[in-house]
Amino acid sequence: MATDPATGLKRAAHERRLAFGTMLMGGANIVKAAVQLISLPIVARLLGPADYGLYGLAMPAVFLMLMIADSGLGASLAREPEAHVNIWSSAYWFLLGSGMVLMLGLSGSSFIVADLAHQPRLPPIMMALSVCVIFLVLAVPGNARLTRQGRLGVNSIGEALGNVVGAAAAIYLAWRGAGAWSLVAQALLTYAIRTTFIMLAAPFVPAWHFAFADLRAHLAVGGSILGTRLADTGGRMVESTLIARLVGTYFLGAYSFANQAPRFICESVSNALWAALYAQALQPGNEARALRSYFMVMRVFALLVFPVVALIAVQAPQLISFLLGARWLLATTMLRVLLISYALNIAGGFGSALLYARGRSDVQLRIMIEGVVMRIAGVALIPWLGIAGMVAGFGLANILVFARGLFAVRRHYGSRLGAQLQVMAGPACASAAAAGLCWLARQYFAAGLLASIAEMAGCLAAYGALLLALEYRVMAADIAALRSLLRGRRAGQPA
Repeated sequence: MATDPATGLKRAAHERRLAFGTMLMGGANIVKAAVQLISLPIVARLLGPADYGLYGLAMPAVFLMLMIADSGLGASLAREPEAHVNIWSSAYWFLLGSGMVLMLGLSGSSFIVADLAHQPRLPPIMMALSVCVIFLVLAVPGNARLTRQGRLGVNSIGEALGNVVGAAAAIYLAWRGAGAWSLVAQALLTYAIRTTFIMLAAPFVPAWHFAFADLRAHLAVGGSILGTRLADTGGRMVESTLIARLVGTYFLGAYSFANQAPRFICESVSNALWAALYAQALQPGNEARALRSYFMVMRVFALLVFPVVALIAVQAPQLISFLLGARWLLATTMLRVLLISYALNIAGGFGSALLYARGRSDVQLRIMIEGVVMRIAGVALIPWLGIAGMVAGFGLANILVFARGLFAVRRHYGSRLGAQLQVMAGPACASAAAAGLCWLARQYFAAGLLASIAEMAGCLAAYGALLLALEYRVMAADIAALRSLLRGRRAGQPA
């Protein structure tokens, strides 16, 4: 059946908004990373361990409340037509009410934490940080509307600006002797600016209506999404506790670094792609288009991330030694395993955007729980399998999540497993070959940080050449499709 020209043009405009929004989100992630790399050492140096540790003592409880405050409703609400004002209004009042309860709970718990930690200065800091919960819940409806409209760039601009202003304020206040309050001001400014941008871009005036029945379906989906986040966070807390108990805090530090570095590298790319895919999957009536977007997102992620993690894995001993010191070399093997396997984990996780759009967040919850249980089992078996067994367990858990994600899309969207693997095969093979060249170069050239960087740059160029040789026609088609998407079709040309 022929596509209506007006519908085709509307879809084309929506896809262009998604493309620009995705690029803005990627740029915002780069800005956030740069701000963190620059500001954190400066602020830490100005504050000293005592004030920095006081703020760090408050943050676990704050992060937990922020995670609960959204209730997973943001992703679920994006599926709801904006004309259903009563449902959006019920969600608004539910979020605001639960946010106020969580804010009061966080403020009250500050006295308990302060007493246990013998830190009488802590309660005012946690009370001030609890306002971030209100900023977060106020932004949820607007952010859901922006996602539904494909306007992903607004949130990105607000978040990037908030990070820059917040970091500048933190450095100035720390220099003026504000102590831990400089970091409190940074958090409040970051959330306030982001929320202001979202509310101005997607204003919503709720009706005086609240019915819990309106939210039953959304709370079911949101509960599974929240459960997924809590399972991941709780699992990592259990892992850290077991590692510290079984092998000590020295190895726990190596584990923390080896775990955080792959997440930072992979998620700085994947977050924007996942949001764009979810916004595309929300569009009704064309699952085939959503599936094509899924393949494209997986391919873009593989093109950008696979070579980076492969080359860093090869150069891990040199980079760790020069950047962190010889004491951190214990993290080398774990970092190598997690770099490669976590990239696969994220690639498999893109299917969750399609599942959430269908309201099947329960599938992703089961996948997450399986991965968490496998990771914890690997840690618990350290007395019998040793550190090597634990590292292997982490890698296998990530591969399990990757495979389960692919099969979930295959089951619910009818995608072929071979097609899913094929879009990543070229980047994976070229990355492996470039990593092999990097390893050979490491054997014959002098050691040094500059030498390692030069080798990685040369091997990235080799990766590009190998990829063109392996998939010249596919790459040409990708570039042509991207140019067509960004330029837009001629007026009157159907999609």
